[in-house]
Amino acid sequence: MMPFIETRSLTKVFGSGPGAVTANSGISFSLERGGALGLLGPNGAGKTTLIKQLAGLLRPDSGRVLIDGLDPAQDPPGLRGRLGLLLEGMRNVYPYLTGRANLVYFGYLAGLGRDEAARRAAELLERFGLSAAADKYVMAYSSGMNRKLAVATCLMGRAELIVLDEPTAGLDPASADDLAGLVGELRSEGGRTFILAGHDMRFMARAAGEVLWLKEGRARLHGRAEALTALPAYRAVKLSLRGSAPLRARLSAAGAEFAEEEGGLSVRLDPSAGGALLAELLASADLLSVSGGGDLEEAFREISRDTAQG
Repeated sequence: MMPFIETRSLTKVFGSGPGAVTANSGISFSLERGGALGLLGPNGAGKTTLIKQLAGLLRPDSGRVLIDGLDPAQDPPGLRGRLGLLLEGMRNVYPYLTGRANLVYFGYLAGLGRDEAARRAAELLERFGLSAAADKYVMAYSSGMNRKLAVATCLMGRAELIVLDEPTAGLDPASADDLAGLVGELRSEGGRTFILAGHDMRFMARAAGEVLWLKEGRARLHGRAEALTALPAYRAVKLSLRGSAPLRARLSAAGAEFAEEEGGLSVRLDPSAGGALLAELLASADLLSVSGGGDLEEAFREISRDTAQG
């Protein structure tokens, strides 16, 4: 049976000559209908470029995307109404409308009638904990409320594929957990398929059934999400990371031991006990060097072999 989403050697290059930037290089993966794929990787890894090609907003330089057998670059109208999209930096909402009016408007855009749009809006406002603010102008919403409403707009119609870039930005941990639960419910209830991009490893572990880990535009890992928290039991690994205040705060919150060194931070982790944090640092931190415990690329190759055998 044909997968619901399939990419074949997807490549996108911006510019030409010595200054050309390869955002995606030879990316191939497939996802079944009703699945949820988490896109992980550091900033600049190519996640948003990949999403835009899946949505038909960018045309690949080579390779192909197929969604339910349709190529979004060749047949954009074929996916109209079947895709719900929230890109990083997109608000998807209008501040001078109420939360309810925003959702009803997106319902109209998705082809819903007046009664169905009103019913669906009320249902989503309830599910996202926004009922009390339904008739307030969105300009008065907090950033977290704005994000919840923006995600809700993607669910107003009958879209079969929901693509969310940084869906938990601005959400507190409890709200992110609620969103992860909602993704699971929608997958089981209606067979909706999700593409989720971001750095929130806790959310990804709960919401994504599979992960695609990108680095420098290439796919380094594609497999079950649990592979992120089941890294092989190598000896302690020393990571040298470019320091920043958020990174120091994250390491302190995780109880990880780290020390200042010239040019950055040094942290030692045992992958058998701290695999989730190690995977998070790989996805979001600026890695300078690795020593001890084996090669991290070897660790990801091992995960890929485990996934293929499973």
